[in-house]
Amino acid sequence: KMPSEGSYAIWNNRGGSGKTNLTYHLAIKYAYRNPDKTVLVVDMCPQADLSHAFLGKFKTTTKTDRKKKMSLRHVLI
Repeated sequence: KMPSEGSYAIWNNRGGSGKTNLTYHLAIKYAYRNPDKTVLVVDMCPQADLSHAFLGKFKTTTKTDRKKKMSLRHVLI
């Protein structure tokens, strides 16, 4: 049984260990079992594979965007 609340970090320094797949399926399963709750998934991987899985492929930056100094505070609401 999955806990009804909590924060989780999926981490492994090695590539190809299943972090993205595990995180994707845990988030989907949790959201399905708890429709009254909001699930926040933060993709910190530079490849953004998890973001692509949830949102589809998209152009993430422009030349102007790369010049701006952004922090996590700017993207999380």
